[in-house]
Amino acid sequence: MTKSPGMRGRPAGKARYRVIAQDIVRRIMKGEWAPGTCIPPSRELKAAYGVSITTLLHALKEAKQQGYLRFGPGQRPVAALGAPLSDFLGKAVVVVVSTGMAIFQSDPHWKGAICNAILSGTRDTGWPILILQGRNSLNPPSALFNIPLQGVLLVACPFKTELLKQYEAFKCPVVMIDRPPDGLEFHSISAANHQMSFDATSRLIALGHRRIGFLRSVMMRPGTSIAMDPDVSERMAGFEAACKGAGFESHQYRVITEYTHAAGLNELFRATPPFTAIVTSDAGMAESAARQAAAAKLKVPRDLSIVTVLTTERYGRNWSGPRIDFGEFGRKAVELLLSKPQSLQHIRIPAVWNEGETLQEPPTHAPARKLQR
Repeated sequence: MTKSPGMRGRPAGKARYRVIAQDIVRRIMKGEWAPGTCIPPSRELKAAYGVSITTLLHALKEAKQQGYLRFGPGQRPVAALGAPLSDFLGKAVVVVVSTGMAIFQSDPHWKGAICNAILSGTRDTGWPILILQGRNSLNPPSALFNIPLQGVLLVACPFKTELLKQYEAFKCPVVMIDRPPDGLEFHSISAANHQMSFDATSRLIALGHRRIGFLRSVMMRPGTSIAMDPDVSERMAGFEAACKGAGFESHQYRVITEYTHAAGLNELFRATPPFTAIVTSDAGMAESAARQAAAAKLKVPRDLSIVTVLTTERYGRNWSGPRIDFGEFGRKAVELLLSKPQSLQHIRIPAVWNEGETLQEPPTHAPARKLQR
């Protein structure tokens, strides 16, 4: 191999490895080394350029960062025609979802609605959109840490603390969507959980219900410590605040956990006087409560009113309760990135009441209920 002419000298103030990298790029662009083929071995390049192996390795890394070489540890560099990742993703928005792209079609009222609103809101901004999907992609790629991103949007993901700490290292705004701030140093957009649960419970009380239960979901099972989703914690607190504010005594309201709901709900159904209403933490819990009520020969809402927080159209029944426009989460996230706030923003999305068909006044002088054996 002949030495590239003029490589013994370099412009004043310019690092030797940068000059070599520039020459490597020139030779690839001229076709001397065709894209997709290996360039000469390091020992030949080192001799041709008259430099140490350390300087040559710096030059190869520089050409790789510019997109003209591809190689990994122990691999021989391959010529490529490209540009640095930062050229393509500068000012990009990274959207992180825990499921695949099927959410856009299979879940149009929750995650799909959020992501579609993000895509719609960024259409005219010129921002590239990078979507990280699937549970194995939740760890941020290391290459993103040094790219000037517009922002990172974490969409309803069950992130562990150690993962969230990685996103704290990003220099761009990071927004958690559909999760309360929970003491984390991120922007957040979440439902007005406490207020909508408080309002839902207050409606029951205003109708005359004086024995009300709250059915909550948890993230861990018996035998381990119970961990509640922050949204559920806030909804439960709103329920309890409404009951206490109405002057209820402790026996008039009760919280039941998901994995004990069969025994817990049966206890409510046969209580004297009976519980006549249940607030649930989500529509899935409402379905569970309705099944248990049917097994106990109770009619909804004749014998038992059920109000579910965060009613969505995913469930066939027309549940009574607060309903959220999840697309608003995505729209607010884009607005937040456009506004470039200097301090942390925690935005709460209010709910709109859905009258539904699972709520009515309690039965008059309701007798104690006997469970069907």
